[in-house]
Parts: sequence; structure tokens; C-alpha cells
Amino acid sequence: MEQISGSISSTPSIVRYDDGYWASIVPENRLTIISSDIPPVRCPSTGECSLEVVELDREILSRISSILGIGVEKILMLCVSLMGICSGVTIKILVLGEPGEVVKLFSDKRGEVFRLLAETYGSP
Repeated sequence: MEQISGSISSTPSIVRYDDGYWASIVPENRLTIISSDIPPVRCPSTGECSLEVVELDREILSRISSILGIGVEKILMLCVSLMGICSGVTIKILVLGEPGEVVKLFSDKRGEVFRLLAETYGSP
């Protein structure tokens, strides 16, 4: 998808995993944006949630950077209401790195990322 504003100028690459999860990878300037569905976790939101985007704090960002072994700039979690509980179902990770390298690192370590999110926020 191309936008005149320049916010997204590249077509995403979709990676489908054997366990049914997926990730899309979009290069954007010096960043690579990973969008991935995740096993639902409690959203770190404090408000009502029918559809909400929450920026995860620096501690989680640092821990995921450490897991992936690459510089993570920002992590956003998409939260929706699942059976009355505000739950994170998708994350966007903005990473400093080349798309090929980022895909490999995320694919190798996504299970650890999922576990960290579950341990930190709990299941819905």
C-alpha cells in the first residue's frame, strides 16, 4: 500500500507459521515494522476497550529488544474486548534493522516474546 503522506510506502511480506499465527513485515525508511497476531493477553489499558491501541512501556520494550537481539524502537498492542475483558490480540514492533534479518530474528524468538507478554500481563 502506498500513501502520499509517506507513513506506509511498502507492500508487506506475510509470514505464516505452522501453528496458525502470522506476521507481516513492512520496511519503512530505516525501520522494519513487524505486525503479528498473538495469543490473547490482558491489555495494559486502564479504560474501556472496544478497540484501543496501547504503547507498551520501556521495560517491556527493553526486554523484547533483549530477546530479539535487535534495537526495538516502539511496541504497540491492539486491544479489543474478548468476553468482557480488555485483551491484547495483535502487536506492532518497530525495529531498527533490515527486513530479512528482522524476519529471521522474530521467527526464531516469537515464542519467547509471546511468553513474556503472557507472564507480564496474564491471560484474559
